[in-house]
Amino acid sequence: MMWIRLAASIIVFVGSCVGLGYLAGFCVRRRKWPRWVGGLLSFAIACLWPAILVGSVIYTGRRYVAEHPGEVNDAPAMVLMGVITVTPLIFAIDLSLALIGSYIARRRGAGGALR
Repeated sequence: MMWIRLAASIIVFVGSCVGLGYLAGFCVRRRKWPRWVGGLLSFAIACLWPAILVGSVIYTGRRYVAEHPGEVNDAPAMVLMGVITVTPLIFAIDLSLALIGSYIARRRGAGGALR
């Protein structure tokens, strides 16, 4: 049953990255902004999931420390270091997916539909 949650998480991750990238590309094309604005918006989208991940780990780590007073609380710090180690990979995947969504939006505007 764990694979169902993993598959759902991957679908949400990919869908949100590509969807927000598509929205950014659509806004850039619709408002006739320069292309570098689309890259800047894709960069901002790529920062979204790593920030959510780090914030979630900090939040749950504080709850863990509050629930277990007096113990040596190395576990939240170790999880945070693991997240910090993995964050550049998540950022790179997120940026590529946002750029793909932006590219799809630009291609749809050029010919009316994908061919």
